[in-house]
Amino acid sequence: MTKPAHSSFWQEEAGAPGKKGPEPAAEGHGEAPPITFTMKWDDDARELMKKVPEGIVEMAVSNAEDFARQKGYARVSKKSIDELMESLGMNLDDML
Repeated sequence: MTKPAHSSFWQEEAGAPGKKGPEPAAEGHGEAPPITFTMKWDDDARELMKKVPEGIVEMAVSNAEDFARQKGYARVSKKSIDELMESLGMNLDDML
């Protein structure tokens, strides 16, 4: 549903006391929010996560950490991420 520009309801809502418009953009607009890691990561693996689209980065981190734990790895590495991607039938190099 859209807000018709000619609707007095939406014009009143925008100017109503206590009503706020959209939140202003955060400082450093365009920067991705920090990524939360729950285990140790190699620098190369961390850098890979910066290339993952913002909407799926949490899932990618979680999957990489779960895979590393299942394999008994003490840390997530580029190698473990490559192994994960291969197990999913994907090639990391093709995706980047």
